[in-house]
Amino acid sequence: MLKSIIFLILLVKYFAVADNFIWSKTFGTELSDGARDIVITDDNNFLMIGYSYNPNDLKTDLSLIKTDEDGNQLWLKKHEIDGWIFGNSVVNDISNEGFTISGRIIDRSLGSSFNLFIAHFDHEGNYDWLYQFGGEKNDFAEKIIKTSDNNYLVTGTTESFGQGEGDLWLLKFDTYGDTLWTKTFGSPSSDLGYCTTEFNGFYYSTGSTAKFDTPGNSSGNNKEVAVFKTDLNGNLVSENAYWVMGSGQIDYDTGYSICSLSDGNLCISGSTSKEGVDPMDIGVIKIDTDLNLIWKRNKEIGSFYDYGYTVCEATEDGILVAGSYNHPLNCTTDGYVLKYDLEGNEVYNVTLGGEGSDSFRSIKHITDNQFIITGFTNSFGNGAYDFWLVKYEDNPVKIYENLPNTNKLKQNYPNPFNPETNLRFELERTEMVRLSVFNDSGSEIDIIYSGIATKGSHTFTWLNKDISSGVYFCCLKSESNVEFKKMILMK
Repeated sequence: MLKSIIFLILLVKYFAVADNFIWSKTFGTELSDGARDIVITDDNNFLMIGYSYNPNDLKTDLSLIKTDEDGNQLWLKKHEIDGWIFGNSVVNDISNEGFTISGRIIDRSLGSSFNLFIAHFDHEGNYDWLYQFGGEKNDFAEKIIKTSDNNYLVTGTTESFGQGEGDLWLLKFDTYGDTLWTKTFGSPSSDLGYCTTEFNGFYYSTGSTAKFDTPGNSSGNNKEVAVFKTDLNGNLVSENAYWVMGSGQIDYDTGYSICSLSDGNLCISGSTSKEGVDPMDIGVIKIDTDLNLIWKRNKEIGSFYDYGYTVCEATEDGILVAGSYNHPLNCTTDGYVLKYDLEGNEVYNVTLGGEGSDSFRSIKHITDNQFIITGFTNSFGNGAYDFWLVKYEDNPVKIYENLPNTNKLKQNYPNPFNPETNLRFELERTEMVRLSVFNDSGSEIDIIYSGIATKGSHTFTWLNKDISSGVYFCCLKSESNVEFKKMILMK
């Protein structure tokens, strides 16, 4: 037993948490669920969209979850098909009648390749319509935005149309899902499209291009961040491509997200790698509206695979990038938020995660200096993966280094107990904790609480009528320490 407990302590991946995280919530089933985007609804609540995976039927469902402003679930709705459907992006409906969603779909009755889809749901998450677009190969949508002329613009990738293996694909729709126009941009090699923003009368789209890939053993591994500037009819005005670190074969750069800034420029977040250096770093680029480079930065957080999936302006004084970073020893990921000022100087970075893999995929500005972030987690929640919703505040970060452990896990009461007991602990500061129960073989048998807990005293009641008498251990894992208390169940 002692060896098991020591082994568990050595395996703990401590939570790296700052006071910026206000609360953290998870949603899902015992299966695998994940959020890809979030929108602040017209009634100032939150709507997340993503997927739910059913391994028994080898399919995914399109999932929508609405919460109130405090992250409490209001409803969950699923749209099922015979196949695979992933919701990648969501906006409030232009006519204030619900939500419009874009993503990718394989309807087995229609074929075996992905199509791009756009769909509409009412305010209660009830399905109205869904239209598919594509050809014989894979085609899919990443981002949908509302345009200034009260239509929708979808950014994605097409392998069926365009010049080569894949092209950035823009599709403009009216409020009924009817196509107004489509455009493709790219090279004869593989190009990808991820995100578009409208700014000062133009569309700016980002992704990656293999236009400058050179033939050879490493062909196909050479990409640059691509930006295409078009007018509001989708006609190309200018284009550019950017290396973040390297400028050669097996240097791989991708732009995942683009946003406009209050100083009249644009910012792109993504990923970057350089042959012989890091497998993948966070890449951040600032450009002007003529697509001239202002500055570029690469940031290593986890020393392995780091991704900048989403970017937004940080209340006019900087840039917030969110995504995931990888731990090379155990191949798990944590979510992070990285802040730069408008000159490209790093202000801070903070991380949030647990023993499993966790990732942020979308960050949106709520009000003042507060933001909402969504993604997925399998460190916390009910199942293999869950929807993850975090409220975030852009405040100066308090750094906790080499602090003595001042948190206290108290002895459960009563002890011995039958059938329930109270588990108690005190925190000196707000941080991520995990309160759980282990048996005498060192196996975690129950998770009492996993998430952000505020400074002060906390009490949880543990009731389990299905286990036998014996010795159990209450465990509190926090940022700075792991504590155990022995408990005795007597029936």
